[in-house]
Amino acid sequence: MKVVALESVVDILDNLRFPVNSTERANRIGLVPYYGATGQVGTIDKAIFNETLILLGEDGVPFFDSTKHKAYEISGPSWVNNHAHVIRAKSELIVQRYLLHFLNSFNYTGYVNGATRLKLTQGDMKRIPIPLPSLAEQRAIVEKLDRVFSELDETKGKTSSVLEKLDLVFDSVIDGILRTQMKAGGQRKLVEVLDIARGGSPRPIESYLTSDDDGVNWVKIGDATLSKKYITKTAQKIKPSGVSRSRLVNPGDFLLSNSMSFGRPYIMATSGCIHDGWLVLSNTKKLLNQDYLYYILGSKFIYNQFNRAAAGSTVRNLNIAIAGEVTFPVPDLSTQEAIAASLLELEKSLDILRESLRNKLAKLEELKSAFLAEAFELGDSAEAVA
Repeated sequence: MKVVALESVVDILDNLRFPVNSTERANRIGLVPYYGATGQVGTIDKAIFNETLILLGEDGVPFFDSTKHKAYEISGPSWVNNHAHVIRAKSELIVQRYLLHFLNSFNYTGYVNGATRLKLTQGDMKRIPIPLPSLAEQRAIVEKLDRVFSELDETKGKTSSVLEKLDLVFDSVIDGILRTQMKAGGQRKLVEVLDIARGGSPRPIESYLTSDDDGVNWVKIGDATLSKKYITKTAQKIKPSGVSRSRLVNPGDFLLSNSMSFGRPYIMATSGCIHDGWLVLSNTKKLLNQDYLYYILGSKFIYNQFNRAAAGSTVRNLNIAIAGEVTFPVPDLSTQEAIAASLLELEKSLDILRESLRNKLAKLEELKSAFLAEAFELGDSAEAVA
């Protein structure tokens, strides 16, 4: 099979692309898609191009992840920044979608450079070797790949839909439990069963940050997002002198974010100090099972109450008064323990199913890569680059 350099079968339109930062784009509101290295990154008021083209990432692209695309197709009015090469296939030599599929199967070793951010220069892109069968063979390859990919994408879509529904299943079960318990009576306000307080920030915070061994954990939202349920460690610490200007929390305390990840609960598995973006709920009255409280606070039932109460404020956030007025059922501890145990088992089962579905999605991506590799395998009959 004949092999040619990329530059011989395409027009390279990089000289027409033009970067516009997000601030400038905000002043140029429009509906024209604005594209970058791996896809659309915004919109703008005018178009540079108005045709079907291939964009091949120049930098910031997962060149060595076979399950991720490096090139993608655009059509219609568009604007492209300088993080993507702009390519138009010469139709008399190469089928554009054939080229697209090949660029997503190509091994970029020896063509990209950079220690932390890989870059494909125009010069290196030009010399990419393209296997060039007849146009009829190219169209046959494209037809097969498009058919297979369509089937795989359909399966992926169904699998992703099941994943989304699993969350709805869990929410529905908790909602049903809560409604049953509410009918049985015994609902209480949050402030009646928990101590609620707000965090505080020593200022300027930069003056209190420390790496010393006697530093006190400084809990930020980033520490919480590393774990689904428990906060076990923090990225930063503050000096002991800052504790009196903040709020000390202890293992077993519940934290609620009052802004980002609005209303989501986390359980402290260590001690530390919290800033004023957190509320702390302490179970000092011992009226609540910890796991029961975690599931209840994380439910749509509670979130909707938070959301409704905070909706009238200019900036949606929680405060002690809003959180304290939220009501939920507080059955006896043995009932709470039984509910928590059943929810824990359900969650474990759903997690196993989620992992299985995620593995299936990963396998589907691997199948795509395998089909691409097989379609463009050059074999021993490949000729030198023309």
